Amino acid sequence: MKHERNAIFWLRWVLANTVGEAVGLSVVLLVGFGVLGPRLAGLTGAWPAVVGLVAGVLLGIFEGIVVGAAQGVILRRRLPRLALRTWILVTVIGAMVAWGLGMLPSTLMSADASGGQAAAEMSEALTYVMAAGMGLVAGVILALAQWLALRSLGSQVRRPGLWLPANALAWLCGMPLVFLGMGAIPTGASVLQALPIVVAATAAAGAVVGAIHGLVLVKALLPGAW
Repeated sequence: MKHERNAIFWLRWVLANTVGEAVGLSVVLLVGFGVLGPRLAGLTGAWPAVVGLVAGVLLGIFEGIVVGAAQGVILRRRLPRLALRTWILVTVIGAMVAWGLGMLPSTLMSADASGGQAAAEMSEALTYVMAAGMGLVAGVILALAQWLALRSLGSQVRRPGLWLPANALAWLCGMPLVFLGMGAIPTGASVLQALPIVVAATAAAGAVVGAIHGLVLVKALLPGAW
């Protein structure tokens, strides 16, 4: 009975992360692809960095609200003392900090690929290695405020420190899928043409991320774990 209950919770958690990232992260990437990218290209001096930083923080707020709400609704089924607004807030903080560090995915995906086929292939391979490394770091940043919220619940959460490496591992695996999706957008594609590719990539990333840190959540952190 306990195994079935945990399995249902895990499936709901994976679905929540899939939908949350498919909505929240897709909007961030599509705004960057269709709105910010063309406009930043026309700016000079320090303006691209300034506008990118402000936009990153604002977009992080949106993603944090969407993902935090999706996760929080499910998480409160097992942690009723955790206020939904608290989980949304800490998720927003993590997303703001992560996106505020820069638009590295867009920078890498728009990098000049000149220099021959072999160089292009090496560049692509390096891009996905860097994506995994970025996910490793971003996972910790995204989870840091959430970890503080989990730790504040005391004995309700077992070993809350595991939430940080769980997110690091999850995003190490999930971030390359985001890069893969952005790299699959045809040159000159419109936002509408890019939409299904971006949604598919972010949904896949959300499912992978949710499956990994959801497993740690169910098996190690929550009361009544396996």
